Amino acid sequence: MSGAALFAAAPSFAQVLVGRILCGVGVGICGLAKPLIVSELAPAHMRGVLVSLFAVGQSIGLNVFYVVDFILPPVTVEWAWRLLVALGASPALLVVLLALLTPASGYWDLAPVSLSRCGGVRQLAHQGGPEPQGEQEAPMRQLHRMVALEPPQVRRNFFLVVAMMLGYNLSGTLIIANYASQIFAAAGASSRALPIVVGLVQFLGLVSAAAFTDRLGRRPLLLASCALSAASLLSIAALLGSGWGPSLGGAFTPLLLALMTTVEFAVGVGLNPIRIVLSAELMPTRYRALGMSLSNAVGWGTALLSLFCFPIIIELAGGPAPQFAFFGATTASLTVLLMFQLPETRGIDFD
Repeated sequence: MSGAALFAAAPSFAQVLVGRILCGVGVGICGLAKPLIVSELAPAHMRGVLVSLFAVGQSIGLNVFYVVDFILPPVTVEWAWRLLVALGASPALLVVLLALLTPASGYWDLAPVSLSRCGGVRQLAHQGGPEPQGEQEAPMRQLHRMVALEPPQVRRNFFLVVAMMLGYNLSGTLIIANYASQIFAAAGASSRALPIVVGLVQFLGLVSAAAFTDRLGRRPLLLASCALSAASLLSIAALLGSGWGPSLGGAFTPLLLALMTTVEFAVGVGLNPIRIVLSAELMPTRYRALGMSLSNAVGWGTALLSLFCFPIIIELAGGPAPQFAFFGATTASLTVLLMFQLPETRGIDFD
């Protein structure tokens, strides 16, 4: 909230930068804490839908941004962008109010020794190494224990979580969501309303995931999501890089829009929400916070590089086609990895 307030009222670029940094830190903390708390409080049979609602909420916020941006005057009108930034504080205020009513997670109320007596996932996770002494363990020591001393399935699960975070941020969905107007403009068609269509389709995918992830399971939805995303991304790359635009005439823009919305729906129905669910379910209780923190950091870093480099690479490569080909190849590789390594976790009990 303080970051948004500083940003909206900024008289100089320095204050804009400080406000944006504060917003980034706050969003990063919430991005880890909210799904972690929900996953530990939710009953096993409802964990999929409840954690998926985190991604649904993100999509709602994104679509509200698109609609408000469409309604407001262009950014050349100073008060318009200030109002848009200030509105970003409203979700944070709501989260603070809800946090005051949210009970603490039992996993953090119990000492590690007590947790070890509960058995279950956490006890199984320590078959490969001795139990550490004391209430807490330094993060670097905990990381070393996880990757060097624990059984192979613990390390495998951690690297699967990291791979899913990387795959999501290199699936093209963030590029489409943030650069939809520029992509269409580069293809010869531009409209401020097109990102709204893309965002609404992504929202439908996320709602579908929330409805079916506990019924159909995480694995089949995730594999179908990645496969469809890879096929659509490679089709976008072929369409943008083939020079078929003039020959397709009026069909070019609807076809490009259909492929982009297919990517958003496919990622929304599987990879986006299920990566969050699995990041909690694949990690043993002792390592859940560490694993989710590190994988989120890798994901955010990849997203930053991807979003920052996209317009630069467009200029260097002469268009967005090569990057979409890379996104498609990355998502296809993730599909193969998950097909052979990902276990089904539906209904797993943390205790």
